[in-house]
Amino acid sequence: VHRVLKFNQKPFLRDYVDFNHELRKNATNTFERQKSKYMINAVFGRFCMQVRKFVDCRLTVTDEQVLKLLRKPNLKQFRALSAHVILFQFSQAVLQMKQPLYLGFTILELSKLKMFDFYHNHLMRVAPDTRLLYMDTDSYIILLSDEKTLLELADDHLDNSAYEQDNPLYSTKNKMVLGKFKNEMPRDHILGFCCLKPKLYALDLCSKKQYNRAKGVKLCEARKLHFSMYTDALEHGTIHRVKQNLIVQKDNVNKSVTVRKIALNPLDTKRYICSDGVETLPFGMTVL
Repeated sequence: VHRVLKFNQKPFLRDYVDFNHELRKNATNTFERQKSKYMINAVFGRFCMQVRKFVDCRLTVTDEQVLKLLRKPNLKQFRALSAHVILFQFSQAVLQMKQPLYLGFTILELSKLKMFDFYHNHLMRVAPDTRLLYMDTDSYIILLSDEKTLLELADDHLDNSAYEQDNPLYSTKNKMVLGKFKNEMPRDHILGFCCLKPKLYALDLCSKKQYNRAKGVKLCEARKLHFSMYTDALEHGTIHRVKQNLIVQKDNVNKSVTVRKIALNPLDTKRYICSDGVETLPFGMTVL
């Protein structure tokens, strides 16, 4: 044995998470609820921050400073912003790996464990014919054949406080309890689901309300994408484009531009598309 690692382990984030969660429970408006949620998410983001992508930028206003910086071996590029101001960009001379990436990794792995455990060890146990349609980091879209399945799971795994009070599923037992799953459509019914790729899907709701996700598309343009457009892209391979108005910066000058962007594309490069053109399988499965 040449080296031994010794460490202490404790739930050092518990007090911070519980504090923000309590603020969220007592919030009286959407802003306060979202703020407390993002305060927790921001910590996770800091844990995953890539220090290697940092850049070292410096502004100079004198000839002496310019000559000194031009001699540095880690100089990447420079740009004159005006007659007397020059911006220099350097690669990092010293890289300090101070970000606890292992914490961000652990949080992601525990999230996956929670999701897989609930689906395979609890949901599939009471409803073996359950079909998983879509899964994200902390959410599922699942096809259930019987609503009684939710009744069996309600006490231990579900927060059913958002249902109507006359609904058999309604309960305040697990209201705002961390780690409990919640129906995002408690007062509506999903008639159809169409997913083109991760974070690009739409729901057909009984209430006719629009619910869709299109990563990279501005909200004002995403609202123009309807469920029929998603199914058209899936069934006929149609590519839908949108125009977006953006404010961009070039040569330190802000400009207003209009860009044409692909919003709906049926080609999913992250999964294997089956012969029917609808079902997909993850790469690496033994059946492939």
